[in-house]
Amino acid sequence: MTPMKDRKRQQQFEQWARHAMKGVKESGTFMQLHTPNFDPAKDPEYALQLGVAILLDRPIVILAPEGVELPPKLRAVAASVQYFVRDEPQSVWLAARRALEAIGVVKH
Repeated sequence: MTPMKDRKRQQQFEQWARHAMKGVKESGTFMQLHTPNFDPAKDPEYALQLGVAILLDRPIVILAPEGVELPPKLRAVAASVQYFVRDEPQSVWLAARRALEAIGVVKH
């Protein structure tokens, strides 16, 4: 690859990364809906956002369907992990509320 193409690719990557980080930098909390088939290699934006949330010391909230096993290191960085019943939107909403209550963002 020529130096010009390398610079262009680097600029494109940096533009993409800034866009991916914007929401995390502007948010007080990082919340992720973890799915059983989640593959960070296929979703580098999520991996970048999680890393930024860790570096910015944002509380990390994980919502996952009941029965899904989270990676131990993901659990270790999470301020709150809440489970919900799959295919029940009300259960997801309640899990999000419990998670935000656990970190002090929402109070009942």
